[in-house]
Amino acid sequence: MFKGDGESACLAVVRYSKDILASSNLKDIANYCRMHQITYLTTMDFLCQAVKNGQLSETECDNFIQQVLKNGSRLPVNSWKEFECRKVDIQD
Repeated sequence: MFKGDGESACLAVVRYSKDILASSNLKDIANYCRMHQITYLTTMDFLCQAVKNGQLSETECDNFIQQVLKNGSRLPVNSWKEFECRKVDIQD
């Protein structure tokens, strides 16, 4: 059902542990997470939190995004200004 062994293993664990999954492989995890009400965080979610906490500037995020894209990985945007942070419900 899922493409990556790593994602499959993580999904199986997090489904029953009620932990949070960190992955940017949305193609493999998003539907499963929604179906089983699993909270997941992506690279962009981590960037949002870093900007919110003052750990990264928007320029630093742009530089990071450009480096990720240059290295052949995918992100949903080409620049920070294109992205809208989502509200993620993380319960302690």
